Amino acid sequence: MKKIATLSICLFIIIVFSIILPLERCAIIKYNDIIYVDDENTEGPWDGTLEHPYQHIQDGINNASSGDTIYVFNGIYHGGILIPGLYHEYPSPNKTINLIGEDKESTILDCFIWIAADWSNITGFTIYNNLSGGQAIFVASNHNTITQNIISSYGYGIWLCDWYRGSTYNTISNNVIKDNLCYGIMASGFSNRIIGNTITNNCFAGIDIGFGSFSYGNNISGNTISDNEAGINL
Repeated sequence: MKKIATLSICLFIIIVFSIILPLERCAIIKYNDIIYVDDENTEGPWDGTLEHPYQHIQDGINNASSGDTIYVFNGIYHGGILIPGLYHEYPSPNKTINLIGEDKESTILDCFIWIAADWSNITGFTIYNNLSGGQAIFVASNHNTITQNIISSYGYGIWLCDWYRGSTYNTISNNVIKDNLCYGIMASGFSNRIIGNTITNNCFAGIDIGFGSFSYGNNISGNTISDNEAGINL
C-alpha cells in the first residue's frame, strides 16, 4: 500500500484549503474524516481506513458524510463519479466533498466527474478519456473549487452549467486543460472565477462564456490560452 506519510500530507492539504478558501466558506464547512481509496486494494476488506482503503472512488463518496475528504492514492480509476446534491435528476442532500489525488501526474481518472453538491473541491488528478466525448467535469452547483488538475481528451474539459439549479461562485484555477474535442471550459451562470489555467489545443474555443445562457460578473484572468480555434468566446 502507498501509505508513507499520507496522513500528514492529507492534514497539510486540509489546513491549506482552510486558509485559502474564503472566510464565508470556512464558517460554513467543517472538514471531518479522511476516507482513503486505493485501486491496489482489490481483495478487501474495504472500510475507507488507511489500512483498508476502498478500491473505487464512488464507494468512498457513498460512505462519506458532508465535509469529509476523499484521499485517492496514485493509480488508474474507471467509472463515473457523482458528488450528490440537489440536482433535479439525482435529488439527494448536499454532500460537500474534498476530493484529493495523491499526485496529479499519476492519479488518473478515466471517467467523468459530476458535481451536484455545493462547496466541493477537486484537486490533484489527471482526468483523461481518450476522445470519447462528454465532459471531464460537469458542475451543476455553486461555490466549488477545481484546481491543480490535468484535463484532456474529452469533448469538453469543464462545463459550469446553470441550466438546473445554477452554477455560480465557482473557481477554476491552475489547471492544464488541453486536447479536447470542443471547448476547454464552458461557463454559464455568474460570478465564476477562471484564473491561472493553461488552456491549449482544444478544437473550438479555449473558454466559452455563456453557451446559450446569460452570464455576467465573471473573473477571467492570468490564463495562458494558445493553439485553440478561438481564445475566448463571449
